[in-house]
Amino acid sequence: MKRTVRSVYSSHAVKTVSITMGRNLQTCLVAWIILSNMSIGGDYPHKVNGVIGGTIELVIKQTFSDNATEVVWKLKRGSQTFKIAEFKDNNLRTEHPQIQMFRDGMGLRIKNATFDNIGNYTAKITLKNNVIEDVSFIVSLYEPVPFPTIRIDYEDGTNNTCNVTLHCDVTANTSVSYIWEYKNGSEYQRYESTVGTVQVTRQPEPMEVQCTVHNPADWKNVSVPLKPCQQKVTESHHTRHHWPVVGAVLFVVGVACIIHLIHFKTQLKKSVQETDGHIVIPRQKKDPQEEY
Repeated sequence: MKRTVRSVYSSHAVKTVSITMGRNLQTCLVAWIILSNMSIGGDYPHKVNGVIGGTIELVIKQTFSDNATEVVWKLKRGSQTFKIAEFKDNNLRTEHPQIQMFRDGMGLRIKNATFDNIGNYTAKITLKNNVIEDVSFIVSLYEPVPFPTIRIDYEDGTNNTCNVTLHCDVTANTSVSYIWEYKNGSEYQRYESTVGTVQVTRQPEPMEVQCTVHNPADWKNVSVPLKPCQQKVTESHHTRHHWPVVGAVLFVVGVACIIHLIHFKTQLKKSVQETDGHIVIPRQKKDPQEEY
C-alpha cells in the first residue's frame, strides 16, 4: 500500500514523500523510550534521558566476578566532582533528599529531576576479591512535551478527492519532533514526515489522522477524523453571487415607487381647482324651497 503526502516546511517549500506501512506508533515509542533509558552492560557511558520533574533511574546491569562490598556514586558537572551516594557495610548513605539507592547500591534513583542533575555519573564498585569496576552514565534532561492540537485546512476539491493541509501545533516553545500516521481501518499507517505541517490528498473513504510530538525523553499525541471531500463553498462566495440579484430587485422596486408617486400627484391635481394660486372650494347650491 502506498500513498503520497507532501510535507510543508517553514520556507513553504513542498516536498513529496512516500507513506509506507508502519507499526503502531504508541507501542513503538514506548519501547524506544524504555530502551533508551535502560542501562545495559558495557564499558562505555550509558546515555539516560529524563524529563524535568520526573524520576530517573541509573541501573548497573553488568555481571561481576564477585559480590560488591562498596559502591560509591559520583557526579561530575563541569570541572567539579561530587560524591552523592555510597553503599558500604550493607548500609545506603546519601545526603541528598531527592536521591535514593536500591539493589545494594547497584541502582541510583533521582526524584523530581532538575537541570542541576544533568552531568556524568560514575559508580565505583569494589568487589570482595578487591577488584574495582567503574560504570558511567551520561544524564540528559528535557522539558515535558505538551499535548498537541491539529488544525485542518480543506482546499477546493471534488466529491472524490481534495487536498487537506494539517498543522500540528504545540503551545509551549519547546523543541520537538513530529510523527504523522493515518488510519483507514483498524491499524495506523506511517507518514514519512517529521515536520509539523503536512499536505495530503484526501480520499472519500473515512479516515483518521494522528500527530505525535516527541523528544528523546517524552511524547504526546492527538488524533482527529477527516471529513469527506466536498466542493468548498464559503459564505463569502454566496454573498458575492447574490449581490447582483439583490441589486436588480432593489432597482425594480425603486422604479415602481417613483412611477406610483408621479401617478398619485397627477390624480391629486385633477381633484382640485386652482385659481390665482389659491384653492377654490365651490359653494353648494341651496334648495329654493329652503328660502321660504
